[in-house]
Amino acid sequence: MTNAPISPRDDQHARMVRYFTSMAIRTLCFVLAVVFIVWLHWMIIGWICVFGAVILPYVAVVMANASRGRGVEQAPPPTPTGDTRPQLGEGKQGGTRQGGPPGGGTGTGTGSGARRDGRG
Repeated sequence: MTNAPISPRDDQHARMVRYFTSMAIRTLCFVLAVVFIVWLHWMIIGWICVFGAVILPYVAVVMANASRGRGVEQAPPPTPTGDTRPQLGEGKQGGTRQGGPPGGGTGTGTGSGARRDGRG
């Protein structure tokens, strides 16, 4: 097995086969709807066939347009990068500040040489 992607020609052929198969089933649903409703008077089964015949074109187009990207790796989803610092409101509970000056002081010093550990 190889990781090479399917050639566009093979991919188109596979999608055409899926579309043809869906349209063949749709045609069969129309024929069966006529048989069930007109000749056999089986209304419920007949209307189920009509519903299938109406829905199948949409399903066939979606299936035909869905190409198989075998071998094509998708990039992982982006992860948030950047600032992981706490934002406002993410601090400790109880009204205390999470930050503050280094050393646990009050930050009210006058800059006159007071020690940061509160001893002088």
